[in-house]
Amino acid sequence: MISGQVAAGLAGVGASVSILNLSSNVKALLGGSVTAAGAVNVIANGERVADMLSVGIQAGFVGIGAAVSVLNDKSVQGAEVLAGAAIDDASAITVRATNTQDLEANTYTLQGGVVAVGVN
Repeated sequence: MISGQVAAGLAGVGASVSILNLSSNVKALLGGSVTAAGAVNVIANGERVADMLSVGIQAGFVGIGAAVSVLNDKSVQGAEVLAGAAIDDASAITVRATNTQDLEANTYTLQGGVVAVGVN
């Protein structure tokens, strides 16, 4: 996600707010009756990659600016054997949930003028 703003003039005043909300639900469920000659695997693998860039540029006699980035991740992974399930003759039972995240948020501002104030 890329967002930005530019403000220029006698008073270059601007703000940039970026909000990225992630939400995924990865579930692996086993229910009922299972007869296996080998291993039984109940595996949920979640993976998320997100890059976020927010840029603000203000210029003028007075340059005032701010930029804010917010990245929220409310994702859920789960693996389970349901109540009442029966697993017969399995050599092994694996129940596993994993989550891999590569999340990056960058915020940059540039102010120029006789009076210049900025906040990231």
